[in-house]
Amino acid sequence: MNNDPQEPPPPYMEVENKNVPMVGGHPYSLPQQGPTGDIRYVTGNPPMGTYYTVQAVPIGIFSRNPVQCTCSHCGSIIVTRIEETSGLLAWLICALLVIFGCWLGCCLIPFCVSDFQNIKHYCPNSLPHSTKDYLLLTSDLDEIPKSRFVQALASCELRTPFQPMLLQCDFYYYSFEFRHATRPYSDGGTVSKFSPNTAVPSDLRKARFRYRSMPSTCFHCSSCFDRLASVRLKIASFSHTEFDIPKFRDQNHIIDRFRNGKDLFDRVGERYRRTYPHETGLPKLLRVEPKRFLYMLNRSSPNAGFRDV
Repeated sequence: MNNDPQEPPPPYMEVENKNVPMVGGHPYSLPQQGPTGDIRYVTGNPPMGTYYTVQAVPIGIFSRNPVQCTCSHCGSIIVTRIEETSGLLAWLICALLVIFGCWLGCCLIPFCVSDFQNIKHYCPNSLPHSTKDYLLLTSDLDEIPKSRFVQALASCELRTPFQPMLLQCDFYYYSFEFRHATRPYSDGGTVSKFSPNTAVPSDLRKARFRYRSMPSTCFHCSSCFDRLASVRLKIASFSHTEFDIPKFRDQNHIIDRFRNGKDLFDRVGERYRRTYPHETGLPKLLRVEPKRFLYMLNRSSPNAGFRDV
């Protein structure tokens, strides 16, 4: 090779086999490739990284006064209920005062100082001072548990484990004069048992159909209103909007249905029968004040007992 930097390099063919030793051996054969139709290429998105969301949960700061917070048991936003108990510092100061001879009433002063008291915050939805299991009775406003059933719960020895109960109400319409002809009972409230530290679930109403049925343990009087305006308001707020029509809101139509025990919406399967005297065990308040609740006892008057007609 010429060392002159200005001279162009020699052709490739002149140096291709120059200074390359010849090595003997067998000729190399290329491997046979399979048919291109058998080749599979796996495609896809590259694996995504794992992301973690860090949520800062504020720690509730409880002072000597009631505070607003979210209860960890019931999940509701509450204002805590507080209770004060004598703290360790109050007892220590009391003991020191007794040792130094201040035992004639002076030793009790630490128990009167609020800063020496322990403050405990409770959920207002929990039972105060409850250390035992308790029964929780739930119902709608128009589902009235019978007093004899409540007294039986309070006085009887309940089974362990306790099986939740579904109260089945005596089913009345418009007043206690008319009872449902084909469905004498309607599903009502529930009775469940809980311990003081157990969180009460929010779906008691939905889970009630798995409970043990207790017939004739409550009253349910549907549309037992004292004013015709209340009937119209119920029709307007009813989930079945097809019933909110002028015919069913008409005053004469409503009075006729309430007086004669006929279905307000002309449904074929809804039939009511008139009850016999002394057949119905009325709620105690109706027996004590019959004039006040006359509309729930007698709908035979020309205005069907409505106060605004």
